[in-house]
Amino acid sequence: MRKLYTALPLAFLTIALTIAQANAEGFERLIEVDYSFFMTKAKLPWGVDPFLKEPGFVKIQSVEEKFVLTGIFYSKDQPMAIVNGISVGTGDQVGDRKVEEIGENYIILKKQNSEIELNLPPLREPASDETDDEGDES
Repeated sequence: MRKLYTALPLAFLTIALTIAQANAEGFERLIEVDYSFFMTKAKLPWGVDPFLKEPGFVKIQSVEEKFVLTGIFYSKDQPMAIVNGISVGTGDQVGDRKVEEIGENYIILKKQNSEIELNLPPLREPASDETDDEGDES
């Protein structure tokens, strides 16, 4: 007889033989059927089944990127910025990101579909030299 059985027909054959035996001995024998065959994964000669997927998402280890923008030298022709202590221009690499755009107070770093915008803190207003006019009455 040719061995063309797969796991499923073999399982049905096992159940059919068990039921036939149970009919011969009575239905109390049917309760003792070993169902562990259905709970085990088939052993594949090539290893892991490439189509078997586990439910859920794959968690990748996130890499923390830290960028510090300390200054911008802005001109329309050739803007420059200082990121992480290194002078960069448009198109340069900072880590694994590319400098996409440099504005007067911001810089955009791009990596594939992800963009990070770094901004300079706003300039402080100069301290006012206002004095109390009440005490200066002379």
